[in-house]
Amino acid sequence: MIGDGGDVGGVGQVGRPGRGDQLGLHDQGVALDASLCTAAPLLGAGLDRIVHAFYTETLDPLDLAARAEVAMQLVDGETGLSTVDLLEPPH
Repeated sequence: MIGDGGDVGGVGQVGRPGRGDQLGLHDQGVALDASLCTAAPLLGAGLDRIVHAFYTETLDPLDLAARAEVAMQLVDGETGLSTVDLLEPPH
């Protein structure tokens, strides 16, 4: 009979998630939490750099992005710059 829970095929367990469903939802929640814990500080640091560049150098965000792109292209080239050197403010 449907709904008595004794069905081997799982028909009687309609509405009750199995262990696999519960683990799937739990795994997605953990991944989301980890992503937010990682992304939030990076987003904050990026916004901080954009605001700082705007107020100290009156540099628009797109100009700052262009400067960053050029700087990344110079890494490991003839200049001998490393990615750590990019953290220093321009002189």
